[in-house]
Amino acid sequence: MLPTILLYLIIFLYGIIIGSFLNVVILRLPLKENIVTTSSHCMSCGYRLKWYDLVPLFSWLMLGGKCRQCKAKISIQYPIIEALNGILYLWIFTKYGVSVDSLLYCLLFSALLALSVIDFRTYEIPVGINYFILGLGILRVITDLPNWKDYLIGFLAVSVFLYLIYFLSGGRAMG
Repeated sequence: MLPTILLYLIIFLYGIIIGSFLNVVILRLPLKENIVTTSSHCMSCGYRLKWYDLVPLFSWLMLGGKCRQCKAKISIQYPIIEALNGILYLWIFTKYGVSVDSLLYCLLFSALLALSVIDFRTYEIPVGINYFILGLGILRVITDLPNWKDYLIGFLAVSVFLYLIYFLSGGRAMG
């Protein structure tokens, strides 16, 4: 019982940590900011966040949803995305166990979550996230080679079809 609870706690922690990174992606991709090398900072005053300001869920709660420096409000989106990602990682692992499938589904969910929020806020779908999802799809085929035809049919019926709409409309019919 204790090892199972510990495993679920670890999975949840990974989920909220990835969720914290998703918030960076959601905010910075549309602004064309670097998501890797630029330090996390307050969007109001530029205060460079310390490690203890970046603890998923808990920092937002401890700071009362405000910047430590300027006291500007920090969006409720941050803890919601973190918690949602953590909870859904748990759900995926309870359904599929510790497996490659679980890992791929968790990463896919995270990518779709970031893509959905960015699309909702900007009406744009970043191509980099689409490439990441394509990469996950290729990995999925590799891990399930006997069913490669099913994946090919899905790719042709959905991805190629959507790409044709995008291409023929000059991008106006998507996003």
